[in-house]
Amino acid sequence: MRIGSRGGPGTEDPSLFTCENCGLNGLIFQAFGIKDYQLSAADWMQSARFNVSAKIPEGTTKDQFHMMMRNLLIDRFKLKFHYEKKQMQAYDLVVAKNGPKLKESEGSPDPDESLKREPGGPKIDAEGFPILPHGRVPMAIMLGSGHVATRHVEETMERLAATLSAQVHHPVSDVTGLSGKYDFTLNYIADSAAPSTTDDTGPNIFTALQEQLGLKLESKKNIVDVLVIDHIEKTPTEN
Repeated sequence: MRIGSRGGPGTEDPSLFTCENCGLNGLIFQAFGIKDYQLSAADWMQSARFNVSAKIPEGTTKDQFHMMMRNLLIDRFKLKFHYEKKQMQAYDLVVAKNGPKLKESEGSPDPDESLKREPGGPKIDAEGFPILPHGRVPMAIMLGSGHVATRHVEETMERLAATLSAQVHHPVSDVTGLSGKYDFTLNYIADSAAPSTTDDTGPNIFTALQEQLGLKLESKKNIVDVLVIDHIEKTPTEN
């Protein structure tokens, strides 16, 4: 199945937003600016997929675009919702006992240079990642048999915390005190849901962070605003 979206404010095509086989949950995440752990909804919404093609007025801001998406969901899917505060598992990203194992980024070259495309596509390094100039992409991902390898370029700890939050499906806050930008690769087994999870084919993300980067996720509890779906139709109204 081909899945993807393009266009909208801040992109090369700000006047047209298209989404192919996009999940209904994903559309809600984008419209409301929330993470997956902030949504309380029926199970069927995880697998429901739709194609969306929407024209956007010239000069529309990102905030206005998100409100338009909300209105689309309300109008076409008869969405009704409310917010609740919920206590849930969360994590602090901290420096482990023996200190960080991170390489300071060398910095970006000429911005124009970072946008050039190499003939035939980028070269591949020994680990199978594309070799790209600094400033070209913040992260590259390789998947295989449940194994995930992520190459982070010029990554801040704040951005890493946001990436980890999507992996562990809980809030993650950066309290490392590290303010620089770093280049590193992180290898782990996917779908590790808790620090106690083990897998004999490789480390879970919690273990990989500590062993490979000298960082650690410390458990805590947080109060989080959760979007509760009271009603939504499985079939949108006609175009």
